[in-house]
Amino acid sequence: MSVAATEQNRGPVSTSHSYNNAMDMDIYCIIGDGPTVCIFHTLPFNNTLSWVEYDIGSSRLDFIMEDGEIRNFGIPIDRKFSAYIKNTYTVPVVLRQNGEAVEGYEYPLIQHAA
Repeated sequence: MSVAATEQNRGPVSTSHSYNNAMDMDIYCIIGDGPTVCIFHTLPFNNTLSWVEYDIGSSRLDFIMEDGEIRNFGIPIDRKFSAYIKNTYTVPVVLRQNGEAVEGYEYPLIQHAA
């Protein structure tokens, strides 16, 4: 079996989901082997996203907006998958509506310990 065929058969290593009542938005983080991290959201953000931040202490991904505001609807990540995130430096954030990718951009993934 070729390497490409093996990679195509790999599914996600982990998935996490968060829902924000105030914005009526679902957010998903999919972690694949490689490491590959991808974030999907179901509605546009109200402000321009600047970067994604991973808090090592709380094992949580948060969204930092252009005005410096932190959105309090981050995604909890199972600690056993933190090594995948620690080896990731950019992350695609993709808007999905009606099951289709509408738009997506790569953002820096900043990591810090609280």
